[in-house]
Amino acid sequence: KVAARDAKLLRCFAEKAVERVGEFNGQHLSNVVWSLATIREPHEPLMTVLARTRADMIQGLGPQEFSNIVWSFATLKGLAKWTDAEILFRRTAQRVVRTAHELDSQHLANITWAFAKISHRDDGLFYVLSREAMRADRQVNPLNLANLSWAFASAGYHGEMSTRRIGLRDPEFFEWMARKAVETLHAFTP
Repeated sequence: KVAARDAKLLRCFAEKAVERVGEFNGQHLSNVVWSLATIREPHEPLMTVLARTRADMIQGLGPQEFSNIVWSFATLKGLAKWTDAEILFRRTAQRVVRTAHELDSQHLANITWAFAKISHRDDGLFYVLSREAMRADRQVNPLNLANLSWAFASAGYHGEMSTRRIGLRDPEFFEWMARKAVETLHAFTP
């Protein structure tokens, strides 16, 4: 574990990852990208290569790795001038819809947050994410609930029809959010 936030060392890792991206598995790539995002150090060549690499070409790209990668792209958005983040999010939205049922609550909340953070507008995607969040057997802790609430509010998913974009009327989801907030109020920490 690197104790210091050594941007130079992480840039070196990123450069090697670009050179050998085909040899890296999902965990390796997500660790490097997550580390860069954590210290707010965009590495445009790596982000470009990763955005353009099909997910099915990356061995071992599970929910944790995928969640870390989209979180990293969303966190670094605005710190770099590359446009490939939009490509990544447009292309991976379909993967999220197909695999949402496999995500645990943390991954679901992080992925929803990432799509909202980059202002990705896709009511179908957010509808699937809302239904997955409401699934009866899903345990949602206060942090995940707070992240989901922020994400849906920020994404403009307010359940009202709009002349600017297609909206969805979904009072059931917002009632669920309110009910869950009350149910978990005792677990919230200041």
